[in-house]
Amino acid sequence: NALFYLGIQNGKAGLSDPRVRQALSKLIDRKTLAAAACSGWALAGTMPFHPAWSAVKELEAPSGTRDLSAAVELLEAAGYGTATGLQPLTLELIYSTESGSRAAAAEQIRSELEGAGIRVTVTPLGYNDYKNRLSAGNYDLYIGEVRLAANMSLDPLFTGAASFGVARDGAAATAYTRYRAGEITLTEFVQSFNEDLPYIPLCWRSGFAAFDRRLSVGSPHGYNP
Repeated sequence: NALFYLGIQNGKAGLSDPRVRQALSKLIDRKTLAAAACSGWALAGTMPFHPAWSAVKELEAPSGTRDLSAAVELLEAAGYGTATGLQPLTLELIYSTESGSRAAAAEQIRSELEGAGIRVTVTPLGYNDYKNRLSAGNYDLYIGEVRLAANMSLDPLFTGAASFGVARDGAAATAYTRYRAGEITLTEFVQSFNEDLPYIPLCWRSGFAAFDRRLSVGSPHGYNP
């Protein structure tokens, strides 16, 4: 249940518009990213929860295929683009060099965003510098990874250690609070999340468990090795 995602500084000009965040999501091909950046050991995803979770299997997930025309339309509606009268969108994407897979992901994301006229600077950082930049809010986009608990709680991404850039009073965060309180359904929360996109799910990393068959065990898994 390890989510590989694109974090967004929701409070910055441009990125504060949900249409821009939706456009960024539509520019990223999830399957290509999962294959290239995660060596195929990942499942492409666009929803806030793991697609194998029984509670969301019946929900229609947004497409993880790149849709350039739809993305450009959203950007232009928000006032960004290369056409006359529109302003260019310039972003910095930071990532930690502690994981080699993040460099490949950053380059793919940069290439796909620049295909829509977005100017992207990719900045690799050592882990301490990366965390300091996140804590200071000194970034536009970042590549992150968080392992969610087995109960599928999204608290780390809305209020916890992985909530960098997320607006705690934003539409998705508010909907999540209401969902946890039983005021709205899971379907309603997911719909709100997809419209707001405070961060962009990219893929879910796969893992494996190994054990000696001579041992008498149940079914080993990542939460209880």
